[in-house]
Amino acid sequence: MVVFDLDPGDGADILKSCEVAFLVKDLLDRLNLKSFVKVSGSKGLHLHVPLNTKISYEASQPFAKSIAQLLEREHADLIVSEMPKHKRKGKVLVDWSQNSEHKSTVAVYSLRANANGPFVAMPVSWAQLRKALKKGDARALFFEPDAALREVKKNGDLFAPVPTLKQRLPQPFLELMSERTNLRHARRADPLETYRRKRDFTKTAEPPPSMPKSSHPGSRKLFVIQKHAASRLHYDFRLEMDGTLKSWAVPKGPPYDLNERRLAMATEDHPMEYAKFEGLIPRGEYGGGTVMVWDIGTYELMDGNYWQGKLHVFLNGKKLKGEWILVKSHNRDEKGNAWFFIKGLKSVTTWSEFLTASSTCTSFEIVSNNAFSKSLSRFKLIFKNELLSFIYTNNFADNLVQAQTGSLTN
Repeated sequence: MVVFDLDPGDGADILKSCEVAFLVKDLLDRLNLKSFVKVSGSKGLHLHVPLNTKISYEASQPFAKSIAQLLEREHADLIVSEMPKHKRKGKVLVDWSQNSEHKSTVAVYSLRANANGPFVAMPVSWAQLRKALKKGDARALFFEPDAALREVKKNGDLFAPVPTLKQRLPQPFLELMSERTNLRHARRADPLETYRRKRDFTKTAEPPPSMPKSSHPGSRKLFVIQKHAASRLHYDFRLEMDGTLKSWAVPKGPPYDLNERRLAMATEDHPMEYAKFEGLIPRGEYGGGTVMVWDIGTYELMDGNYWQGKLHVFLNGKKLKGEWILVKSHNRDEKGNAWFFIKGLKSVTTWSEFLTASSTCTSFEIVSNNAFSKSLSRFKLIFKNELLSFIYTNNFADNLVQAQTGSLTN
C-alpha cells in the first residue's frame, strides 16, 4: 500500500487538505490507481492506494515522493513536500515519508485523543469530501464515536475493498526501480570481499567475514560508533544495512551543533559481528591500534538511500539521541569516498546532556557555556534542505504521467 498523509501547516485546515486530496486523486486516476481517503481523527487526511501485490518500500517510497514533488511544483502556493515547519505555513504537507518500514499510520476506525473529545479516523467518500469543501464545513469531517457508528450503518465499510484490491505501480516506474536494484545487487556481489582481503585473521582478533545476515522487515537497525586509536585517532561510524555494517571513518567524531558538519570517509563494509568488537589490532596490520565501542544502539532511517548518497537517520544510542544526516560529496576526492556527517534538526537540549555526551570523547573540544548558548540560539534554524535534497530522476513524475497518458514523445 502507498499512503499519503495530508497534514495542514499553521494557517491551513482540513478543508485545505481536501483541496490537496483531490489533486492527489486526480494524478493517481491518470495513473490508473484507485485511492481511498479517510479523515485522520485529527487535523488532516490520509489517502490510501491499495496494491496487494509484491512491492517493497524501496519502490513505494520514491513513487510517493515523486508524486508529492510533482504536485508541489504544479501547486507551489498550496502544497509542500518537505518537513520544515517554516515552509508549511498556510500550506499542506504531502507527507510521502510514511511509506517506510519504520513508520506507522493510524488504522482506520481508531480513536484519536483531542482537546474537544475523541474523534475517529473515519473513511469518507469522495462525495462527502466534495460536499464539505463546497460548503466550507470543516466540522462535517470530524466524527465522534456515535456519529462514526451511524455513518458505518448508513454507508457500510468504505474501506472494505482496501485489503483485497490488487493494483500495480506504473510499469515505467517499476522498470526504473528494477534497473537500480539490479545495479545495487551487482555492486554487492560479495560485500565483505574488501574487508576479507585487507586482513590476516591468523594475526588479528577481528571477526572474520560471514554471510551477510538479512534484517527482519520492520525491525530497527543497529548502529555503533567505535573509538579507534590507529595511526591517527578517529571514530568509526557504522550502520546496519543489507546484512552488513556500512562504515565511515570520522576523524573528528560526530557533530553536536545543529548544522555542524564533519568529514566522514566511507570505508569497506564490515560484518555484523564487528559491532561488538573491542580489542587491540596488532601493529603492522591494517588499522593497527586499539578499538573500543564508544556508543551503540538502534537507528531509524527517516529519509534517503545509501546508493543515492543521502541518509537521514534518527539515532537512539546510549550517548547519541537525535537526528543526523550523511551526505555524499561529489567533488571531494576521485574515489568518491568522502561524505559529510551533519547534525540534523533535533539536538541535545540541555547543557548537562551535552556534557554527558561529550565527556568520554577525548578528541572532542568541550564547548563553553557561551558556545552552548550560541548553539541553542541556532536551535530553531532550519537545515538547508536544498544542500541535501535529491530527486530520484529529473522530472520523473512528469514523464511518468505523460507516458501513462500516451503523450510522452521521444
